[in-house]
Amino acid sequence: MESGKCGRNLTWTLDYNGTLTISGTGAMKDYKKGLSPWHNHRNKIKRIFIKDGVTFVDKWAFSYCSSLMEIELPDSITSISYRIFSGCFGLTCIKLPNSVKFIRGEAFYNCSSLTQLKLPDNLTFMGNLAFAKCSSLTSVRLPPRLKGIGEKIFQECTALKEIYYKRDTKIDLHKLTAGNNAKLIPYDELPPDITEKEPDKPKDAVEKISSPAEEVSKVDSNPTINREENFAVYSNTKYDRPESF
Repeated sequence: MESGKCGRNLTWTLDYNGTLTISGTGAMKDYKKGLSPWHNHRNKIKRIFIKDGVTFVDKWAFSYCSSLMEIELPDSITSISYRIFSGCFGLTCIKLPNSVKFIRGEAFYNCSSLTQLKLPDNLTFMGNLAFAKCSSLTSVRLPPRLKGIGEKIFQECTALKEIYYKRDTKIDLHKLTAGNNAKLIPYDELPPDITEKEPDKPKDAVEKISSPAEEVSKVDSNPTINREENFAVYSNTKYDRPESF
């Protein structure tokens, strides 16, 4: 078990099962690249659990955690920082909480095993190269409130086939297909759910009809996995504002 402080009112623990837990209140300390207190243990991290009350996690915090498979974020988080999960090669599925409004540049750069991406409904901005080199990603559904995007969001997403977007969107659609061969598909009101598809039934399958007593209500319990909202979502690349911003 490893543990320590990572902010004025934040602590972290890494248990023997590979779960990194961050708890407390307020923002995480701003660590430079490679200087987070768990950096030397990054290849042991399989799951990241950030508890409610944590309001901000700074850039590079979990980059190159190569064994990371699961992320759980609280609804007290409103922004995903620059390069925070870049190079997490084992990450296959991301479901961000609806509280997230900003995804900064290169946040998920080179998450090469990522196949499923559920963007939050309240997302308004994505920075440059946010999902570049996510080479296993096949479909993306952009939320209807998205107002602005940076450059080359999905560059080198070589498996990307479909990008769904709100028909009356004001974003520059050309930026979506820069560096990939995806097809742009508009939707009108409710965007399609492309992350959870039921397997096809065999042709000879017989549909079972349940009695009223057997009916069970199914609840889609999407876990909603706020540092300040008044900053733009730009990365520290040549396209964006300087790191001091």
